[in-house]
Amino acid sequence: MLFYEDGKKVRYNPYDMKRDPSCGAGTEVEAYKVNDKVVKFYKRNCKKIRMDKKTCNALSKIDTKRILMPETSLLDKKRNIQGYTMEYIEDIGKDS
Repeated sequence: MLFYEDGKKVRYNPYDMKRDPSCGAGTEVEAYKVNDKVVKFYKRNCKKIRMDKKTCNALSKIDTKRILMPETSLLDKKRNIQGYTMEYIEDIGKDS
């Protein structure tokens, strides 16, 4: 599937990617680890309000070390947000 990420065309195919529940999947999104980042796609039946591109961009500018924020939004060809990317941190949230 073709998406626009920071104005560049990228291809992600959720059907060929392995879901990773440790990346924060839930009722709204499916999460996948792709190289050094997490890609989250909104589920088709997501009933909650989706984050818009403006909000995603604003959150990506917050400098924080304790909360993972979206880095880029993933837009479809009609420029509707379909998901976002985040930094991947190994073993985050696991007990020490």
